[in-house]
Parts: sequence; C-alpha cells; structure tokens
Amino acid sequence: MGRVTRITIHHTGGPDYWGTTSSDAATEIRNIQKYHQTERGWADIGYHYVVDRAGNVWQGRRLRYQGAHARGSLNRGNIGIVVLGNFCTQRPTPAQCRSLTLLTGKLCDHFGISTRQVYTHGEIACGKTSCPGRAFPVSFRRCARISRGGSYRLFCRRPVLAETSTMRSQTSG
Repeated sequence: MGRVTRITIHHTGGPDYWGTTSSDAATEIRNIQKYHQTERGWADIGYHYVVDRAGNVWQGRRLRYQGAHARGSLNRGNIGIVVLGNFCTQRPTPAQCRSLTLLTGKLCDHFGISTRQVYTHGEIACGKTSCPGRAFPVSFRRCARISRGGSYRLFCRRPVLAETSTMRSQTSG
C-alpha cells in the first residue's frame, strides 16, 4: 500500500445488520468479501478492518495491500475501516463506537497519522455518498476525540477467533 497517510470510516449500508455473534459477523464479512470479488472484480474485501456489532475488530484486506473502499486514487495510503450496519436506518452499538475509537487511535499512533486525517467516506468523497449514514456519531465525523487507551478483541483474517502477533504489531504503538 505504501506509506499510510489517512484512515476512512465506512458503514456497510444495504439491509440493516443485527448479527450479534462471531459466527454472524464471520458470515457477513464473507458475504461482503464475495460481493467485492465477484460483483466488483476486486482481489479481496475492500476494507482493511471490520468492526462487528459486539465491538470485535476483524482483519479484512491485509495492510500491505492498497484497499478498495474510497474510489481510485483516494485509496492510496488509506486504511479502510467498515463498521457493520446501515447507519442511515440504525445506530452503531456502544461496543462498536468504543472499538472504532480505540482502533482508530492505535492506527493513528502507529502510523503517525493526525486525527485530522481520519475521514468518513462521505467526507473524503466530498459528499458523493451518504456513508457512513446520519446515525453515525458526530464525534467520529469530526474525529475530535480519539482515545489511545483501552483494548478491543481483534480477530485475524478469514475469521479465526484468535489474535496474532502480526496483528498486534500492526495495531499497537
């Protein structure tokens, strides 16, 4: 992917997603990956991280590869995080908000990214999308307070329910 310079936050949109188990999340992530590969023709899921409704963080596309989530050149140096749900019609859970805040803060610290370089998809696409939806917390839209403390459960790729040393090194400062 090259040098990481920004982060973009998305919601999955589409039908409301209410899954609460790791199995539900794994199925949804695989469905997104399948759609990206078969319908969009992409090599993998477009996002680098996925936050499920329980607040678990899943690895999507590996960070060494450029994402496919913000259109064209906007993907360069851009970590894509998607939060499962349609925030035009539902609200993110408190666990999702906590984990997203922690993940974003740790990525900012690790890669030396200013919180001013954390965008919603709508912001980076200059309003050409409603992503991540009206119900997405304003505090994230403005990236005013990114927390560096705390912890979240991180799942590795192709959903295996364990944290790996590779993932710890990518997200911890």
